[in-house]
Amino acid sequence: MAGAPASALNIPRPPVFATAADERLHRKRMLAAAFRLFSRLGFDEGVWRDISPHAIRNDSTNSG
Repeated sequence: MAGAPASALNIPRPPVFATAADERLHRKRMLAAAFRLFSRLGFDEGVWRDISPHAIRNDSTNSG
């Protein structure tokens, strides 16, 4: 869509969560879906090392 104005693009925004627990649940569900998709496509041998979520950082308890 070359030359299209930015308002014409339908780019989804990242979801916003009320709590860290809600975000963690969402990430776990998306990770499970990724594993299922990879398995369905035949990439299920050793894939557990290649797909991993980033840890949700809690700045009030982590100092580094």
